[in-house]
Amino acid sequence: MAIDRRHFLAGLGAAAASALVADRAAASIASCVEHHWLQVRHRDLQGRLIAHLTDLHCDGEASAARIHQAVDLVNRWRPDLVLLTGDYVTWGSENIERVATLLSRIRAPRFATLGNHDHYAGYEAMTKALVAAGTTVLDNTSAVATFGAARVRLIGIGDVLTKHQDISKATAGVAADDDVRLVLCHNPSTADGLPPKIADLIVAGHTHGGQIRLAGLTPWIVRWSGANYVSGFYDLPAGRLYVNRGWGVVGIPTRLGAPAEIALFHCRL
Repeated sequence: MAIDRRHFLAGLGAAAASALVADRAAASIASCVEHHWLQVRHRDLQGRLIAHLTDLHCDGEASAARIHQAVDLVNRWRPDLVLLTGDYVTWGSENIERVATLLSRIRAPRFATLGNHDHYAGYEAMTKALVAAGTTVLDNTSAVATFGAARVRLIGIGDVLTKHQDISKATAGVAADDDVRLVLCHNPSTADGLPPKIADLIVAGHTHGGQIRLAGLTPWIVRWSGANYVSGFYDLPAGRLYVNRGWGVVGIPTRLGAPAEIALFHCRL
């Protein structure tokens, strides 16, 4: 079935702009918009668009400029829902307010969970800033977004590396009449502990897709990060997992063989 015309036309410019970033400070970092289908069960979700953005790593002017660009790209596609899965900053707390304000420019309902770097920088401050800027933070809890008569259950799991994960608490609100269930977690290894068939889609980040993809090096980097998955789709007992390569960088200020990404999920029956 064709992609909804409203989203397709709105995104023509974004598709052309997404090949390389415009910011001079990070012009060498390739970026792309990844498009995927999401099977849904309710006709009121047909043609809806869900965007996933993760691992922004705001730590200065160059990264803030890139985040500004990511927000512009998301807005050009006019998503109905935006999922954010952590590591909004890297280490210190000085960029917490800045990244929360940048994300507030997204013109769609936003649901977020936090990553390990957000805990290092200041979990309470990060949560407070995101909420004050209009983002719903799901900290081992769930929420429902409605589209017509359709119910979309969003389940946010706390970060596993910093021992803030509580899957039982997060999934306690799951209801039989949920039309679609989306799980948000930072570390994709979280999916291994989820109940069977809990989700239609699980979105995660954390790995940066390896960030520097070299033979023999990437598996070591991913194992060091505490994750079992690198990037893309994995079919698991809990549901289908998507690992986003993320938008920012950490450590080495570049990427190789793992371009930054925004993921878009086009809903269809």
